[in-house]
Amino acid sequence: MEMQWLNDWADYIYENEDWFDDQEDEEDKLIHQVFRHYNTVSIDIVSLDRDQQDFFEVISDIRKLQQAYFDYGKEVSEQYTRIHHASEEVYQRTLRVQEYVNKHFPLDKKSD
Repeated sequence: MEMQWLNDWADYIYENEDWFDDQEDEEDKLIHQVFRHYNTVSIDIVSLDRDQQDFFEVISDIRKLQQAYFDYGKEVSEQYTRIHHASEEVYQRTLRVQEYVNKHFPLDKKSD
């Protein structure tokens, strides 16, 4: 299963990554240099696992911060909506008062 994933990834890279094509000499392409020496490559699994754990810890902290940010944003949005509705009610009452004042106490009424 992992081998299939690796082969699919390699096919994708060859088909979609243009940095392979930007190198002039076929023999000097970076990917060919790597594959040419794949037998001598070694991986320190302990270090790799440690790095992976460090990554998971960092990404976990980031997700917590992101969720806190989203929760705070939702709270701010809900408060804004509440204030907007309350201010709209006050505005509508003010319009009715202004209409009443304009109707019953017009400014252009001539003095006796």
